Amino acid sequence: MNWKVLIADDEAAVREGLKTIIDWNACGFEICGEASNGIEVVQKTSELGPDLIMLDVKMPKMNGIDAAKQLRESGYSGSIIILSGYSDFSFAQSAISSGVDYYLLKPIDEDELILAASNVRKKLENKHRQSAYLARAKNTFLADIIRGISSENSDGSSFGFSLSADAYQVAIIEAKGNSEHEMEDICLVLKRLLCGSTAVDMAFIHERGVFLIKGLEAIKKLPSVVKNLEKYTRDENSPPIFIAAGRIVDNAKDIPLSYEDALSIDKKRFFCDENQQYVSHEILKLASGIKESNSKPDINKYADELLGYIEASNTDEIGLAMGRLYDDLRFVNLSPESIRSFLSNIYIRIKTKINENHRHLNINFPSDEEIISTVCGIPLLYKILQYLKGEFLRIAEDISASSAQSSINKVINYVNRHYHDSLKLETLAKTFGYNSTYLGKAFKNATGEAFNLYIEKLRVEEAKKLLLTNLKVYEIAERTGFKDIDSFYKKFKRNTGKSPGDYRKEAGVSTSE
Repeated sequence: MNWKVLIADDEAAVREGLKTIIDWNACGFEICGEASNGIEVVQKTSELGPDLIMLDVKMPKMNGIDAAKQLRESGYSGSIIILSGYSDFSFAQSAISSGVDYYLLKPIDEDELILAASNVRKKLENKHRQSAYLARAKNTFLADIIRGISSENSDGSSFGFSLSADAYQVAIIEAKGNSEHEMEDICLVLKRLLCGSTAVDMAFIHERGVFLIKGLEAIKKLPSVVKNLEKYTRDENSPPIFIAAGRIVDNAKDIPLSYEDALSIDKKRFFCDENQQYVSHEILKLASGIKESNSKPDINKYADELLGYIEASNTDEIGLAMGRLYDDLRFVNLSPESIRSFLSNIYIRIKTKINENHRHLNINFPSDEEIISTVCGIPLLYKILQYLKGEFLRIAEDISASSAQSSINKVINYVNRHYHDSLKLETLAKTFGYNSTYLGKAFKNATGEAFNLYIEKLRVEEAKKLLLTNLKVYEIAERTGFKDIDSFYKKFKRNTGKSPGDYRKEAGVSTSE
């Protein structure tokens, strides 16, 4: 990895020289930004997070010494190298007292700078290793406490950890990809949203982010912060954040009990709907009156019921049936894996029956393997049912469109023969026994054009043919069904970009008009 360097000097030429005086990449660094004054240094440090800052002493607005001092006071822990044209020792003393690592005189000696950069790199690497070790040690320490395998004499003071709160609760949080980095980000946000940094600690256990919430005040706030967490962590394609919170305990020795509760709740995540983003031990106790069914659902019953609604193109009943299926599966004593298999088989049975009953249709079905893979890749039950509902509605629409096609073709053929007449959608609907709204949709699905636009284009195409004859323009307008000459001119130009006369001229047709 390369460490980041921020270069600060009020002269652009000097900054450019500092970028090229040594091979920063070979020294293990990359230039992440530049600054021209002390105030800008402070701002850029906050934005870019450099590991090393090269600071000129003499800069406008805020000099390098004051900038270094302010950075240290604000908690900056990276390395600082001061550059100066002053050899006065008092400057060096002032710089060192401000938390500066090195004080180099201008003009910069290349070897001196390489040596300083090398020492800084070693310092940063040691610090990184130490930090990583402490992080792992803290994770192990906290994980042991949560799981109940730590000794009574365990001491977390070296990690800044204490168990002196009035209450504790363990929460497992599911979000995005559940990576350790993502969980660390959530932990930082929780500390801000709850009651400070001491209210939340996080351990990564079995690839899950497990959070220990300390203090009754913070625990009470936890359900209300879920939506705020989403602002920081959710993307468009990820499922909603889910918090499984165990029982609240007032003794640190009982923390493992809260963890066991959270694990049990987390296993039920599959069955929660999109509005259930926080489930606690207390919430489950209130719902304990709902009994799980031990009876195995009848796959034929659900498949046959849905097949009937699909073949009848009854979209309302398809939706209601999927809702009933969701309610039934939520309280059945089956694992998520068994339910995924059950739902995949329903789709496959419906697919097989439709292919048997509608051999003439060319419905685009995914393969059995694709169906199983898709269903198994969806993490939540309600999301699986949303996917299946969409598929069933699509199939119903294909069946409906196909069955209506022959009748719609009759309407289209009629329009093609009678385009020159005064045709109205309402009249045609009555003639052919359709609802006018349905006919309009079916006509557009079959032709790709709205009814009125289809007739207009049909009439214009015929007019283009007649303009190649010696017929007068008003005669052509009458023959093609336009109500008057003005309407003909307007709609002809809209479709062709030319007036009838210009169209004729370009075609080389001469008339007495």
